[in-house]
Amino acid sequence: MNHTDGIQRARGCPGFVQHGLAIKAVRLRQFHCIINRSTLCMLSHSGFSSCLQIVKSPAQDERLARHFHTKKNYSNNVTQPIENMHKRRHSIRYTDAGDAYFARRVLQKYAGVWSLWALGVGAVISGHYSGWNLGLASGGWGGMFVATVIIAVMYLGLTFSIAEMSPALPHTGAAYSFARTAMGPWGGFITGLCENVEYILTPAVIVFFIGSYLTGIFETSDAIQPLWWIGGYIIFVGLNVIGVELSFKVTIVVTLAALAVLATFWVMAIPEIDFGRWALNIDSNGRELVAGHGEFLPMGMGGALVALPFAVWLFLA
Repeated sequence: MNHTDGIQRARGCPGFVQHGLAIKAVRLRQFHCIINRSTLCMLSHSGFSSCLQIVKSPAQDERLARHFHTKKNYSNNVTQPIENMHKRRHSIRYTDAGDAYFARRVLQKYAGVWSLWALGVGAVISGHYSGWNLGLASGGWGGMFVATVIIAVMYLGLTFSIAEMSPALPHTGAAYSFARTAMGPWGGFITGLCENVEYILTPAVIVFFIGSYLTGIFETSDAIQPLWWIGGYIIFVGLNVIGVELSFKVTIVVTLAALAVLATFWVMAIPEIDFGRWALNIDSNGRELVAGHGEFLPMGMGGALVALPFAVWLFLA
């Protein structure tokens, strides 16, 4: 990789090579600072870049360099290869994939507004059917309520953080990408590994609940539940194999049907509302109080903390 190739990796500043501007490279602590007469970019060792400031003249270049306490030597810095940051560092080796690699992976636009809405709602709505209810036995109604409030605040912070980071770091990878930029390759690797574990376990839990529901609906034996699980995997994996466009359409239909079922349940439950009887019906041992009217926090705040993982199901499943 030559000097120009190294600059081309600065995705955030494509104008460097396109407009043939004079380029100077200055080593700033743990970053490479690319300075020219129009743009200043900071490139981390992981290859990401962010434009920081507009530079109008060489005089301002000098003032900016002094601001960073950097001794500037254009003749040495220009010849110093930028690709050093792509060599092995902390047992990590980078490879330039090239334009052909990305050309074969250009995404097609299939999702519209309703598809994106269904993707977001459909990804979490299954948690309103199963999973959260197990928290009632762990902390009682009050403990589950406190846990839900705590998780709601945490998810509010998460959405605000993602809203800020997405435009600041506009590249694919989600949490992996954010962690890699902030904590380096190994931070990104560990985060990506955890995400893969999540993507393996979450579908397994969902098909388990699907099998439980279908077993109750069709009154089949528990012994054949694995067949329901396998059927769930075949259907949903098959939809994605056929094509993402069909998957989006099915997601819209399934999400609307799931919302309709939940709304029907809520409306039918209104005449049966009795807070003391049906909400405060858990004792300190997690057993049901037939007559209800138990304590608001039967297990105390400890029960609320134990219920936190189950409250997550209301926001992500």
